[in-house]
Amino acid sequence: MPTLIQGSVATLAISTLLICLASLASAQSDERPAVVEAGSSVSLEYKLTTGDGVLVHSNVGEGPVVFVHGDGRMLPALEQAMLGMSVGDSKSVRLSASEAYGEPDPALVQSVPLSNVPEEQRVAGAQLLAQSPTGERRVVEVKEVKQEQVVIDFNHPLAGHAVQFDISIVALE
Repeated sequence: MPTLIQGSVATLAISTLLICLASLASAQSDERPAVVEAGSSVSLEYKLTTGDGVLVHSNVGEGPVVFVHGDGRMLPALEQAMLGMSVGDSKSVRLSASEAYGEPDPALVQSVPLSNVPEEQRVAGAQLLAQSPTGERRVVEVKEVKQEQVVIDFNHPLAGHAVQFDISIVALE
């Protein structure tokens, strides 16, 4: 009789172990690696260069940009390129001018009174920080200084330029 009890305990232990292993295998097969999808909170490192390779900006080593995929904070073509990426994935994404910051709009080149521009910035090529009535800030460029007016380009500084983003997904939630 003692052998039967030991055999039953051994059989029960093996059965329990098999059930645990089966459920662990099932749980692992149901788990998919997290990927970038609409609504994901994405932590991203990037390096932005112009189409001819000039570095514009990089946050590598400075801490990632964190955003919600699809919230409108990123360029739509860049967000599209991120879909399906996982933590640790990297890729280079080339965007045409129209996919990136658009083509220059001649209507955004405007004259403002000379008195609206600080004296030391009244030089062609000077960059200023302008603020819209809604509080949005943007870098603008002085194109020309006239007798009583300053011609300012309110287009994005990269308007009309193809760009490349070298991106790495740092974290996903």
